[in-house]
Amino acid sequence: MWTGVAGGGGIIGMFLSAALVDLVTWRWLFALPVVLVVVALVMALRSVPNSRETSGHPFDTVGALTSVVAMVGLIFVLQEGPERGWTAPLTLLGLVVGVAAAVAFVAWELRRRDAALLDVRLFGERSLAGGSITLLVVFGVQAGIFVVLFPFFQAVLGWSALVSTLAMMPMAVLMMVASGLAPRLAQRVGPRVTMAAGILLVGTGLALMASAVSVDGGYPSILPGMLTMGLGMGLSMTPSTEAITSALPRERQGSRPRSTT
Repeated sequence: MWTGVAGGGGIIGMFLSAALVDLVTWRWLFALPVVLVVVALVMALRSVPNSRETSGHPFDTVGALTSVVAMVGLIFVLQEGPERGWTAPLTLLGLVVGVAAAVAFVAWELRRRDAALLDVRLFGERSLAGGSITLLVVFGVQAGIFVVLFPFFQAVLGWSALVSTLAMMPMAVLMMVASGLAPRLAQRVGPRVTMAAGILLVGTGLALMASAVSVDGGYPSILPGMLTMGLGMGLSMTPSTEAITSALPRERQGSRPRSTT
């Protein structure tokens, strides 16, 4: 369920945003998140069981601050590098600050050990590291495809924002269906084979897009690659998530049985 919502939710969110822009006004884009937050808050209070983990360590303030600085610095480089230039002084400053903060974060977390905000020692587990890398690559590819396809539909094919996001819905639907089938497939052939097959399908989908997409071919030339990628993402994300959670001790999975006392 988490995989299906996380994977397909991005496309569904783009569809809702495009519907608001085309049918109402762009100002509703700022009101919709407020509504969703209220709905999520009500659902959480009504449905999520109360569970509190106790810790004998103070909050890792240094780890939190260094992680924020690292993320801000690295994201700044990715955002401003193409605009300002990768060798611009401000871009290089952001890179140095981001990398230095990331190194400081890892060093500090290793020093804190069990009291760390993020126990980086856990990434020594092959299952956890492999699952994390797979999810990072899959979500990165998905975001990159959105960046390319959305302008192609609008600027090249001349479609509206609503029609452009609707054209990507088959990919989201197949991703959500495949994420539901992945556990059954993993039980039969193993999670490693399922994950590898999903990654292979994602690569095949990218190859299809790179070789078959054309202006004259239009949407039919894009659809096979999108469907193949959606199938591969659904198959790879579920076993990757399972590999991460199964590699963690139960007390570090963010949940525990409710007390009966």
